[in-house]
Amino acid sequence: MGRLGHALMTQWNRAGIQVAVFHPHSDKKHSFTQKYELAKAVSLDDFHRFSTVILAIPPGAVSEFINEHEYHFLKATTFINMATAQDTEEIQQKFPQLSIVAMKLMGNAADLELRGNGLFVTEQPVNQPVNHLFSAIGNIVIDEEQTVSNGNKLATYYALKMATELEAEAKFQNIDPIYVERMLTSLAPEVIRAYAQEELGGFGKKVLETLRLEDS
Repeated sequence: MGRLGHALMTQWNRAGIQVAVFHPHSDKKHSFTQKYELAKAVSLDDFHRFSTVILAIPPGAVSEFINEHEYHFLKATTFINMATAQDTEEIQQKFPQLSIVAMKLMGNAADLELRGNGLFVTEQPVNQPVNHLFSAIGNIVIDEEQTVSNGNKLATYYALKMATELEAEAKFQNIDPIYVERMLTSLAPEVIRAYAQEELGGFGKKVLETLRLEDS
């Protein structure tokens, strides 16, 4: 089970929502469900009972899973594609007889697991069961799913740019690596969070003012 699966289940468990869980390897499935009170392990024989299937799996496995197990499901089943790198329209074209919708997480699975309040992007209004599942653990926005991929790329680029520049400057100042690691994993992320939520402290506000004066 991947990080996204754990993050989603953590939040659904907190929200009091029972979720059926499937994995082809029974040991992994049961290991996962034992961690969450409201996670229920199911088998292939149970698939016909579900009207909604959440595909929290790697992009390369989405089409493979549907192709292998489609006949187990109801014809009216809605499949939820959560793989950021897997275009939903591409899957829909492969399986035109099925209902496949996107529900992409704008953000990081680790953050979702820890804090909840996810931001989920879909290209079309979703049915009530799907809306209930995701609105219980965050907010749903209707937009192009490519927005999530573009956002992830932009955030990743500038996060790594900042990290490598900080490392280089710390090395120039002969700062011990043990401090640099904490600066990268604790100080910088929390400063960014405070900035985004407009909760900077006095020192942070002074630094921000200086930066804005330099850019003006």
